Amino acid sequence: MNPAITEAPPAVSTEPGLEPLEPAAQIALIPERSRPDGPVTTARLRRTVAAYAGAVVAGAALTRAAGKRPLANAGLGLTAPGAGFVGAKRPGAFAASQGAFGLSLLAWLGSGNILAPITTWLGSAALSARRGQRPAGRLARVAVPASAIAAVAGAWAARERGHRAALARRERRNAHLREIAAREPATPRRLPEPQVEPELTPDELALARFALDRALQPVGEWNGFDRIEQFQTSSVRYQVTTMGPSTATSARRSAT
Repeated sequence: MNPAITEAPPAVSTEPGLEPLEPAAQIALIPERSRPDGPVTTARLRRTVAAYAGAVVAGAALTRAAGKRPLANAGLGLTAPGAGFVGAKRPGAFAASQGAFGLSLLAWLGSGNILAPITTWLGSAALSARRGQRPAGRLARVAVPASAIAAVAGAWAARERGHRAALARRERRNAHLREIAAREPATPRRLPEPQVEPELTPDELALARFALDRALQPVGEWNGFDRIEQFQTSSVRYQVTTMGPSTATSARRSAT
């Protein structure tokens, strides 16, 4: 919700030169948002919560169906990473599973290995259901799903409280922005003269052609891109995001 600077509709030509003037800048007020997030993020959060609720329900059904067998721990393990060890009365294994899950999240963020958290979560559930493990008791069968539901509900309520607090801050900040606009009226400025850099050298032209050959090929074709692995910096997405700004910068700063 930071203030932004917008431009008023120009009343004169904006071509650079001695006479034209740049349109006056205006301070934009922070817009109101009915939800904490945009529509896409909100929809994805709802799908995520719905999928997690389905996992909790499936785990509770598995725990009930397993009865007094160790398989009941696996149902609890679907609720949270390592939660099956709570049913097996192994707090040390539960703490270790939580730590391993945290490391798997770091591996996911650092390398893009999205399978690491899933494998850790499901693996801990499977280990808690091995033969010889104590089956979950009545208290664990109720407390683990209830704790999961309470945690999700609490997190959602905290987001709503944070959104209401942000709306209150918006009103205060907009009032301050109005004071600034009234105290310091915007004035138009002359547009700066464009500065064009020297032409590209032969080596720079070769690099530009390297990028343009890949950018201008038919949609759906990925010729010329390196395909080593898709987790770290050699992935295609990083090649594209590096090539785009460099091509745009070259076109902006140099006469070709």
